[in-house]
Amino acid sequence: MPRVRPNRIKPSHLRALVTVSECENFGDAALKLEISQSAVSHAIASLEEELGIILLQRGRQGASLTPAGQRIIPYANQVLHLLDNIVDEARLHKTMQAGQLKVAAVPTIFKYILAPVIVKFRDTHPQIMVSLVECYDTWDVERAVRDRQVDLGLTHISDDIDFEVWDLGTDEYLAILPPSAEVQPSQIDWETLAQFPIISYVRGNSCYVRLKSYFQESGIPLKVVHEVRDNPTVLSMVEQGLGAAVVSRLALKEASERVQICRLPKPLERKLGAIALRDKLHPPPVFAFLDFLKQSVPQASELPDLDNSTRAEAREAAQL
Repeated sequence: MPRVRPNRIKPSHLRALVTVSECENFGDAALKLEISQSAVSHAIASLEEELGIILLQRGRQGASLTPAGQRIIPYANQVLHLLDNIVDEARLHKTMQAGQLKVAAVPTIFKYILAPVIVKFRDTHPQIMVSLVECYDTWDVERAVRDRQVDLGLTHISDDIDFEVWDLGTDEYLAILPPSAEVQPSQIDWETLAQFPIISYVRGNSCYVRLKSYFQESGIPLKVVHEVRDNPTVLSMVEQGLGAAVVSRLALKEASERVQICRLPKPLERKLGAIALRDKLHPPPVFAFLDFLKQSVPQASELPDLDNSTRAEAREAAQL
């Protein structure tokens, strides 16, 4: 009995066998495989010759598996499935393992969204090397993307931004007041807000520009007494009673229970998003990260509560 030589069995032979068994004739199998009918016949004949058995019963009604073919077809399917897995893994390796991802973000997004997300992303995508760049302001993020220093930028999105944009939701601006402030819960009016010295970001900062425009549109001058560069300093100064401030809700995740948080008289929001250069072929790691990021952006339930009653309790406890 001739010895079967496994190395002579080709994947194309097995694929032809599986396809003919599914189509039940050589003509349809050839169309599905996009090869000639004679090529299909040759592949089946070569496989039968190598195995030394008949796998298909040919006839005018088409082709059907012989008893031997019925026993072999599950293994042929397994081999082809494993080969497909090998190809998929190789493709993933080439596109992911060799790829690197560099992401820039403004401090608030960097600290409260990007850093926690990256920790989880590395666990699920260890083959992607991620580098992070913290930028002081929105304009710095845009410059980093425009100069191709990073692949993606996470920042506040304006309506006229000239980048490809992926929406990440909105972030509400809120007023934060010192512990001693006497205000109605959850909302503040213009007259009350105007009584406080305003602590703001340094002039020229995109948040400063946004707040100045907001106050001007409302007919209230923005009287900035203190200018600082970062949110922790703003929160600390408000807690110490040095003034009031308007900051994003996201930035309040670490606000002291002693400060009071109120909605503004007129709603003010900023759009959050990921930006990249237009008309650029982005590598797969970019889209893998974006998909992961969209699922990980904090929901409203995870952001600071506006209920000042618990904050009042904290203030009373601090005075004891």
